[in-house]
Amino acid sequence: MKRLFQICLLLYVTFVIMSISSNIVIADESFEMEWSNSDKILMLDFKGKLKYNTTYMITIGKAKAVNGEFLLDYPYTFNFTTEEEPVKSTITVIYPEPGMQFNPGEVITVFGSTSNIKIGVDVEISISNKIFLGKIETNGNWSIEIKLPVQEGLYDLKVQSEDINTSVLIKIKSTKDRKDDETKNKGILGFGSMFDLMLVALIIIIILLAIFYIIKKRREEEFIRDDFDN
Repeated sequence: MKRLFQICLLLYVTFVIMSISSNIVIADESFEMEWSNSDKILMLDFKGKLKYNTTYMITIGKAKAVNGEFLLDYPYTFNFTTEEEPVKSTITVIYPEPGMQFNPGEVITVFGSTSNIKIGVDVEISISNKIFLGKIETNGNWSIEIKLPVQEGLYDLKVQSEDINTSVLIKIKSTKDRKDDETKNKGILGFGSMFDLMLVALIIIIILLAIFYIIKKRREEEFIRDDFDN
């Protein structure tokens, strides 16, 4: 927060800033002094940011009139207090959530909430160069019915009220294409195509090993039987 403070003096004086203090430390070089054309108004231009809700004290000393006839017998001290920190305004989208998918041309109701924005203020939604308008309701919430683009793709759904804005990225894709994608991703057994292949291969190996084991056991039994007969 940067403020320009003016000190109105009745005397034509030149002076030296002796000190500036508050509950935080500010160096003397943190501000600039400038007289008005009438030499009656002194302007202090602070270069840095001052704290909100803070009282600062400035002392002027060694002051005398330009013509040298008047002197300040005592330093002149004054103070000022900076303003309260403003409450930030926010706007939030509750639905749709980021990454949600919708059909081309689908009609949906976008809704959300706000804080520190007046009731009745306009809310604007823009998507694919189309604008939809609504207003802040008595409870601070808002809802607007919109029609989504007919072209598939990723879209940035932007919401704005006054100078506060937010956005949500959504995906437009037909239900058929989404089902096809889900089938491809899940695979035959529903766990993903690569996992399915590995699982099927493992089952085949287990079956083959079981067959080989059974054949081996039978041959061993036949071999033992032949030895017994001999």
